[in-house]
Amino acid sequence: MDCTLYKYAVIGDNDEINKYSEIMNDAQFKILDNESNYIFYKDVNPIKITGLTNLDNVSKAISIDDNLDTTFNLVITHYPDYFETLKNDDIDVMLAGHSLNGLVVLPFYGGIISTDWSKKYKYGSYEENNSKLFISGGIGTPKIEFRLFNKPEINLYSLQKKIIAFAIIFFYRYFTILKLAFSLVINSSLSYLEKLSSKLLASIKNISG
Repeated sequence: MDCTLYKYAVIGDNDEINKYSEIMNDAQFKILDNESNYIFYKDVNPIKITGLTNLDNVSKAISIDDNLDTTFNLVITHYPDYFETLKNDDIDVMLAGHSLNGLVVLPFYGGIISTDWSKKYKYGSYEENNSKLFISGGIGTPKIEFRLFNKPEINLYSLQKKIIAFAIIFFYRYFTILKLAFSLVINSSLSYLEKLSSKLLASIKNISG
């Protein structure tokens, strides 16, 4: 897997540490084991990315000695329920997996089977205290190879500057309103012209008669 900047990974509950580390290192991934890194790009403030293996010392894991001003604070972990602990720690987004989306997904409800560390958060996305959590359902199964209404998934997330996203939304809504207004004007004009034509035809008939 090629990458322009950096590649990061975290440890899951079924990963055999030595083998997993060897595979990730060979693929040039950096494993974040209860630690944080800065991601620098051009001249903008860095993104801070934190990888959590457990909750043994969260404050130490999310801190960096340099303490730079960051553009964005991202946490990656295997366990969605860590969000309950982290949502008050100036975290913008947390990415997690583990839950397999609850294995069985019911329409209009979501996943129904809970496991340890995915009891409260197990399907889709959540937002609390200005922090967001996104859960990937992954591609695997537990010991029983079974998923129902639950397609395997590999997720791609894209970060955008807020001002760009705001501008896109603003102009989209502006042009939608403008288009609607223009359509109303055209329709009103056509209706007026139709009525005017009817009156002219009636006048011509009267004159001819």
